[in-house]
Amino acid sequence: MADHGVKVSLPGKSVFSTVPEDFVFHSKYGSVKIAQEPPNKAPVDVTVAGSTTTDTTIAHNLGFIPLCLIFAERTPSSGRYYFGSVYPGVEDRTTPLRVIAGVGSTYLDATNLVIKFTNDKSSSQTIKLYYFIFGDAGS
Repeated sequence: MADHGVKVSLPGKSVFSTVPEDFVFHSKYGSVKIAQEPPNKAPVDVTVAGSTTTDTTIAHNLGFIPLCLIFAERTPSSGRYYFGSVYPGVEDRTTPLRVIAGVGSTYLDATNLVIKFTNDKSSSQTIKLYYFIFGDAGS
């Protein structure tokens, strides 16, 4: 009988291995699922007024703390996106518009993803935000 499916093995390992730990991905085994992403799979526009900080709250209501990745275009219309996980995180002070992560700021809990944006410029900026919330309650 043929062994069908999608397999991606680790470097130095064979796709013909029978050991699950030899694979980055194997369609026979469960993997984390995308529980939520922006509506219509389009980035969400977030406007941050000049010299202010704003919170963007995304409700997921999963009932547990999931995994999350965010992509934020910190310099408007640049096409360059910040990529990172939300919890735990570090503050990035390298650009005028920054994503703040850490205790009491950007966080992920059992019901919400909250991202704090700070704009150090005097004029408002609109950034594009994209996120993946991963989670599977299991069975």
